[in-house]
Amino acid sequence: MDKKRILVVDDEKEILKFLETALSVSGYEAILADSADTAMEKVVEGKVDLLLTDIRMPGGSGFDLKSLTELVSEGLPVVMMSGQIDAYKDYENTSVVFLQKPFSIKELQEAINLSLQQTS
Repeated sequence: MDKKRILVVDDEKEILKFLETALSVSGYEAILADSADTAMEKVVEGKVDLLLTDIRMPGGSGFDLKSLTELVSEGLPVVMMSGQIDAYKDYENTSVVFLQKPFSIKELQEAINLSLQQTS
């Protein structure tokens, strides 16, 4: 069985490294991007099964990135992360799964599973 490929987008290198390790341990393949622009390049380049993105980043928010990826990969499951709960309060009734930073590996796995279930 092929590993699900998760595109991880965060402007903080330490968080990218943590998520890469956490996803690997959980049986996923992590594709890393440190900006919305780099993430879009990765979406266009190849198959991505899920987008895991920070909401607030320089150069483009997670919501901007979600809108752009929908043009290329309609129905792509999305998990958005933020340390600020107000960052996503206006989007609670969408198909996006939100993950409050800091979070555990178990919470990360649950968010990914929920997002994949919502789109299957």
